[in-house]
Amino acid sequence: MFNFGGTITSIYSWQSSAGSPDSYHDVCTRHGDPVNTGTTSLFTAANFPNATSTDLTNAANLYAMLTGRVGSFTRSVALDENTKKYGAAPLIDRNSQKEFAFYGQDSWRLTTR
Repeated sequence: MFNFGGTITSIYSWQSSAGSPDSYHDVCTRHGDPVNTGTTSLFTAANFPNATSTDLTNAANLYAMLTGRVGSFTRSVALDENTKKYGAAPLIDRNSQKEFAFYGQDSWRLTTR
């Protein structure tokens, strides 16, 4: 006697997430700022005796934050699945999984009963 069988499974799922905020401000001193460049730099070992390079960097970053110097500006966008344009649309993940299985079995035995 033989037995045969099989299964087909199809799984679909989706999730929507708002993502991170649209903008992020990194406040620090960058190249070209006269406060931290060349001969006009305020944060040197001559102006701050016994200060380490880490202390000078921390002081420059604190000064930049207190005076509102923006070092960079980034924004994350997503592709809107309806308009096909990038913008402040929510992120949507669509997943699918298909599974096929087949089996066969016989009932043959070495000895009969």
